[in-house]
Order: sequence, then structure tokens, then C-alpha cells
Amino acid sequence: YEVTTSFLLSGSVGDYDAAAQTAIKTVLAAAADVSTSAVSLTLTAGSVIVTADIFFGTQEGANFAASRMSASVFLDGAALETALNAKFAADGLGVTTSVQRLLAFPQAVVVAPSPLGVNVAE
Repeated sequence: YEVTTSFLLSGSVGDYDAAAQTAIKTVLAAAADVSTSAVSLTLTAGSVIVTADIFFGTQEGANFAASRMSASVFLDGAALETALNAKFAADGLGVTTSVQRLLAFPQAVVVAPSPLGVNVAE
């Protein structure tokens, strides 16, 4: 089970190094109430399209997280932008971003078992 979401950030993929990607994972993990090891990111060009998959051991956990995320950092683009920029600043990354658009609000989906080595949240 997973929650999947995607959003469009300003800049280019190269602007988001490993530290910035870890910061994004931290924001999403906190919103979903899971560890960062349960979060997988894919960044692709087109400004920066971020696709996040957050893995869970149960459908109920995924449903709860999708609801929790939708009511917090994915309430709107401004909420996500504020959370990301606060984390970038707290981590001393010297990166700021703007959320140009939320492409897919968090939704729980049933998928094949999570990839090997990924710790799933209950």
C-alpha cells in the first residue's frame, strides 16, 4: 500500500541535491507520520516534477496518511511551499522554492509489495 502524490517546483532538477531531496522527504514523512525511509522521490524535468511514493504496511495506514497530508502540507500550494522552504532554511541549505502547482493530491493506492529494503510504516 502506498500514498502517491506529485507537485511541480520551480528551478531545475539539479537545484535539488541529495540534501534538498532529504529535506523534501522529511517534510512529506512528517506529514504522513512515517520515517523518511518509507518515502521514495522521483524528480523529473519540466520545471521540477516531484513524484513521491510513501509505503505502508496496511491500507488503513495509507488512507490515514493521505487524509492527514491533504489536511496539512497539501492543503494548498502555499502550505507545501511554506513547509519545504522552512525545512530548507532549518537545514541551512540555501535553497528556496516555489510550488507552481499541486499535480496530484495524496491518494492511497494498492500496489505490489514495497521494494526490497524499504521499511514500511504500519
